[in-house]
Amino acid sequence: MKKAKPDPFDRFFNYSRIIVFLIPFTLYLSVLNLGYVYFDDDVLVLENQAKISNPANLGNLFTTDVFLGKTVPYYRPLLNVALMIGAQFGGTDPKAYHLVSVLIHCLSCLSLLWLLSLLGFSKAKSLIGALLFSLHPLIANAVFWIPALNDLLITLFGVLSFAYFIKFTRKKSGVSLFLHLLFFTAAFFSKESAIALPFLFLIYLFLKKQRTIDPQKMLLYVSWLIIIIGWFFLRKSATGVLQNDEQGLSAILKNLPFLPEIVARFFLPFDLAVMPVFSVFYTLAGLIIILLFTTVIFLSKQKNTPVILLGLAWFMAFAIPNMFIRQFNTSDSFDYIEHRACLPSIGLLFMLLAILPEAWVDLKKRQIQIIFALLMVTFSFFTLLQERKYKDAEAFWGSVLKVSPDRAWFHHFYGRYYFKQQDFVKFEEQLHEAVRLKEYGIFYYNLGMIELMRKKNFEGAFSYFTKAIEMGETKPDVMRNFVNLCIESSNALAKKGEYAKAAERVEIALKYDPANIEVIMNIALFSINQGKNQKAVALWRQVTQIDPSIIGAYKNLSLYYSNNTNLKDSASYFAALYVKGGGKAEDLYGKGR
Repeated sequence: MKKAKPDPFDRFFNYSRIIVFLIPFTLYLSVLNLGYVYFDDDVLVLENQAKISNPANLGNLFTTDVFLGKTVPYYRPLLNVALMIGAQFGGTDPKAYHLVSVLIHCLSCLSLLWLLSLLGFSKAKSLIGALLFSLHPLIANAVFWIPALNDLLITLFGVLSFAYFIKFTRKKSGVSLFLHLLFFTAAFFSKESAIALPFLFLIYLFLKKQRTIDPQKMLLYVSWLIIIIGWFFLRKSATGVLQNDEQGLSAILKNLPFLPEIVARFFLPFDLAVMPVFSVFYTLAGLIIILLFTTVIFLSKQKNTPVILLGLAWFMAFAIPNMFIRQFNTSDSFDYIEHRACLPSIGLLFMLLAILPEAWVDLKKRQIQIIFALLMVTFSFFTLLQERKYKDAEAFWGSVLKVSPDRAWFHHFYGRYYFKQQDFVKFEEQLHEAVRLKEYGIFYYNLGMIELMRKKNFEGAFSYFTKAIEMGETKPDVMRNFVNLCIESSNALAKKGEYAKAAERVEIALKYDPANIEVIMNIALFSINQGKNQKAVALWRQVTQIDPSIIGAYKNLSLYYSNNTNLKDSASYFAALYVKGGGKAEDLYGKGR
């Protein structure tokens, strides 16, 4: 018998890895022309440049939150490691950071190709699935937006961790165990939603009807536990808390539309908003798609039930952690950002591939090749359209406000970009529009800062600051600036002879900063001008108790007792303290004394 000639088309699949890497890499090369959109990327890259550009700070990335402080609960050190790598090559040039995003995404697509084959999908399905994921417009949001590097990283490490887990369960290889645990750890240090991974591993064992208890698996479980405990304590010591945001079950329940809207955008990824808000259309479309999808699964004769259930578990396990926090300003900004769909979408891909008949993905057929090519071209086209919205801050926020002009916080964010460009006129315009839509303390605070810093309009600034504080905007920097405003405005009032109002103004400052020496000294000065001598004396004495090094208080007390009383001993006592502190006697008695 003659040997059957190998099908030349089978050789095509030998190049699957090259294809899956090069196609998205080629498509996304244009992102090197993108700039900063001034939505967290300005903080992570530009404001933190001194820290991330110095490799000596590598250890500090693991002891601080995502913004390299201790103010938020987000612990993503590998995001900052990736940014540090970009900083070594590009400094503040956005090209370096966008290139890092593209490379990580391409590696994720390669890893997904491998995982799909490990799950039992055919070469054709694995290739098609990986390519569709690589070009998908919904996933593209994570590639375009620099801060979404954490979603790209957890996708890469989550997929690799799962792939090596499958390898370990099959061959019990020590190398597979080590690499599984390495990528498992990396996933946790990329984003908190990695907490879903152990549950998915156990679900996989259950669906594959494998034993969950044996010595080697016990070693695996203990290793997971050690990694999670270590990560938990590092995260706890490195992060802060969100004061006003809603967290937990109530937040998850309010964020439930996130699920159908991701589904709708996965299957209808056209003209996507860069800052999506709740949409009745996408919610209803998602619910309809879920219903149709469920019906097809039940009616399908060629279904892979374990993979479908794994896909559903994957989707839910990685979507729900993104719903755990509902920001206090959600109703006036975004309900959920689409880059969060990156990892959950892989679960939808599992389910889709599991119900597709092999005949529908037979790339040897001309009509299938044409359909698949058209689908790839369509995805690429809408991805490139989406990319234009990330060109720079004006393109980004212009796109946002075109879709959602009634969201107060979008105007605030846009205005903040102009503030950083020192275009205070446009900053103020956006703030006034934000206040018109919804009043928040931070809006009034920023308006107050404009009046204070740019216009030197102390009374206007005082009015805005007061409104901001009444609305609960009492962060330390706000209160510090308010106290300084009270001092400056009181001095301006005193120059106009309005001592009573000046004293009232610094009394307000004293309420918020009782130990502020400058405030107390000003109150004493204004009290003297109002004839409230005893109050002034009491305040000067208070200053000497708070900080004995403030010799101006000794000078004032000496002069007061010398010129206004018969208590010459007191005058001499404070004069001695004044001179002892470094003051000159001639300041008290005149030259020659």
